[in-house]
Amino acid sequence: MYRYNAANTGYSPDESGPAEGGSVRWDFRGGEDTVYTTPAVVDGTVYVVGGNPGQYDEFNAEVLPIDAESGQQQWVYDPEVYWGTSPAVVDNTVYVGGEDLYALDATEASRQWTYSAKSFTAPTVADGTVYFTISVQYGDNKIQALDAATGEEVWEFKSEYLSFTPAVADGTVYGVGGDNLHAVDADSGDPLWRFELEQSANAAPAVAGNSVYISAENTLYAVNSESGTQQWTVSSDEQFGSPVLLNETVYVTGNKLLAYDAASGDQQWSFGTEDSAFATPIAVDGTLYMGGNRMRAVDAATGEQQWSFNNESVGFLNPTVVDDTIFVGSTDSTIYALS
Repeated sequence: MYRYNAANTGYSPDESGPAEGGSVRWDFRGGEDTVYTTPAVVDGTVYVVGGNPGQYDEFNAEVLPIDAESGQQQWVYDPEVYWGTSPAVVDNTVYVGGEDLYALDATEASRQWTYSAKSFTAPTVADGTVYFTISVQYGDNKIQALDAATGEEVWEFKSEYLSFTPAVADGTVYGVGGDNLHAVDADSGDPLWRFELEQSANAAPAVAGNSVYISAENTLYAVNSESGTQQWTVSSDEQFGSPVLLNETVYVTGNKLLAYDAASGDQQWSFGTEDSAFATPIAVDGTLYMGGNRMRAVDAATGEQQWSFNNESVGFLNPTVVDDTIFVGSTDSTIYALS
């Protein structure tokens, strides 16, 4: 699933990454497709969505499953839509948002259902329900819940400027709309609380323990997940990305990678170099892996770089790490497997 789990933590306790990096096990380029999504890796298959979201005169948001061991394409599915989001793969079903939200059989590449909603975000799947947001640019502003098996509507929650992938944890859906963080009951869609941010949110929320973490421009907020009251905030000179949560620490990137104590907001360390340009990291086995102008591994406890991988002028997107291998898209429209 996008960022490993429904809570958007960006952390997987069950995976391990490569101790040393820089070795390309395989690379895959999907013809003329631009691979611009975060891979989902399930049961030995890497699922990505290709296409060119800047070309609106042709259908090009193809789903491309790749064998994780060999790098060979297994099949291709063309949903005949212009663009798509990072996929979520749950119970042998591939869910993709974008111009439409649709569900595919992960083995047969057959479409199970379609929901036409102009959905803007990668879907979150939890407890038999698909949650996603519909952006102001494409119609009603709302968080929508669908039955994962049938695609039928379960509920909708409307508010202004909803965006980014919602987080789901402990029976609650957390979504952001402009300068508001919303908590909604996962079963009914009833609003539970609303927290007003001082700036507009610029990334998806993440949930761990009794806290929701959200970036709003150059400020990181910790909000109590049950009451919606502020726990702490920290600010920086740079705009933050999506928070990553590991071992009672919150990690965010801007021009630097910053680590904050999850309970107090006290800064623990920062990492950056003169040529730093970071994508949102993920956390596996005590290590943060992140793209940018190069692929890097950073020790989550100390902030020390373990290794980096540079492929000349290629920039790396948000990675997924599974079975000691990094799967990551790039600005040259290639998926790399690094181990």
